[in-house]
Amino acid sequence: ETHNNTIFFLLKEDGKILSMGGLMTVDPVIFNDMNYKLLGFVEVISNVKGKGFGKKLIQHMLNYLKDTDTTGMGFTMPKNTGFYEICGLSINRDSTQRFVYIDGDKRVTNQDGQVIFYMDSSDNFMKEVLAHPDKEVILPTAGLW
Repeated sequence: ETHNNTIFFLLKEDGKILSMGGLMTVDPVIFNDMNYKLLGFVEVISNVKGKGFGKKLIQHMLNYLKDTDTTGMGFTMPKNTGFYEICGLSINRDSTQRFVYIDGDKRVTNQDGQVIFYMDSSDNFMKEVLAHPDKEVILPTAGLW
């Protein structure tokens, strides 16, 4: 289901939601004088822990990213990185503060100590970000963290 530029994924059994999450369109993302379109992971939640439902949900989300050849990324607390790595996502701990949302004359960055998890596509967005550690990434929303 799609709503407000977010594609929702629900894992249900017998009408009960076991896990849910979304991929939010983030466009344009400006980096190194180029525009990119990403899908940001939002609100990935498993209502039942330890049964693999969250991982199964993420696998469906990753399949969608592969099918659409779109880079997917999100921000999470460091304690959650093992889960995302098990799901097949890459982790970057050093670039979070380079992602900036400009609100008038204010520059908003992630101040919660979060790290990035991602899956690159053929646009090589994250590969480019990591290759140019001195450059900022300008986001159209602060809604990713």
